[in-house]
Amino acid sequence: MNILYLPLEFGRWYSAKKLAYPVGVGMIDGFEGNKIQHLTIPLMYHDDIWLKHIKEIVGDRKFDQVWLEVVHSVIPEGILEWLSSLAPIRVGFVIESLSIAPEEFTDNPIGTQRRIDNLNQKLPYLTDIVVYDIRDLHNFHIPTMLGNMSVPERLVKTPNSTADKAIFYGTAYGVRGEWLRSLKSRLIINPPSAEDAGNFPRIFEQLFAFVNGYTPVDYSYFFRNWYYVRQSVYSIWINHLHTLPGCAMISLPHRTQVLSGRVIESMAAGKPVVSQLLNTEMDDLFEDGKEILYYKDMFGLLNCLDRLQSDSDLRFYLAEAARVKVLENHTTEVQVKKIIEFVGGD
Repeated sequence: MNILYLPLEFGRWYSAKKLAYPVGVGMIDGFEGNKIQHLTIPLMYHDDIWLKHIKEIVGDRKFDQVWLEVVHSVIPEGILEWLSSLAPIRVGFVIESLSIAPEEFTDNPIGTQRRIDNLNQKLPYLTDIVVYDIRDLHNFHIPTMLGNMSVPERLVKTPNSTADKAIFYGTAYGVRGEWLRSLKSRLIINPPSAEDAGNFPRIFEQLFAFVNGYTPVDYSYFFRNWYYVRQSVYSIWINHLHTLPGCAMISLPHRTQVLSGRVIESMAAGKPVVSQLLNTEMDDLFEDGKEILYYKDMFGLLNCLDRLQSDSDLRFYLAEAARVKVLENHTTEVQVKKIIEFVGGD
């Protein structure tokens, strides 16, 4: 099996750090865990440096499959036609929901419409799609798989929590801002993140600062350093979550119908997780009261926090059961295997 993989990437760390590693360059961990050969080339947001060299980098190689990000990337029609000639199976990844809230159009009408246009342009060249928001599952006329957020198996940790306040990482948009104001005394909100304090963000930006001077012969050098930095930063992030004092990681209401990547990362880091009940089949990914605690409203969330701060046994058993489930179903290695099986790869 040989895959040409084209994930999204940003050239500035401020934007790049928000891009989920497992659905970006981190998919490589899944390839290598399944002994899949790959050539991985980033689709740069607002910069076509590697895209304009892609034919030279690929050379005369053929592939069994092409995997590419299809919502934010901009790819000329000629390149899309050429990609179609490289492999019989071409899988598009919708890493950001297309079930768009009205306020998103209001806040960012140009960017929101661009997401839709980017996908529609690529659809004729795809044979399969992987989505992460369950509302997107039936939007397409080609086979569509509901993907799960994941973490590399090597990063899954043993349980580690304390009786301190619960932790929340995220932004305060919409109703979430109201929740955060009400929960201010009960949460540690966006504590300083370890990977931002090290040298890797600077190295990342230096790597991309010279991107317009790169030629195809420089790609191996660029790739090795890019993957090393991304892999190292993500390891630091998971280790940071593991050692951070707190009784749980909290997922607050959000616009999507996704059990967020932060939930899976927190479980992998050995932290108990409290998340909003979505009232969809996504709730069945983890068992309430055994592997996760779900809440329906603010009162339910506060009750979960009280239980976790006062009960160390509950914290341990939730985190341990979630760790086992993550290893069974939510590693990047397992996720890649499921995608290969879905699209009919050998």
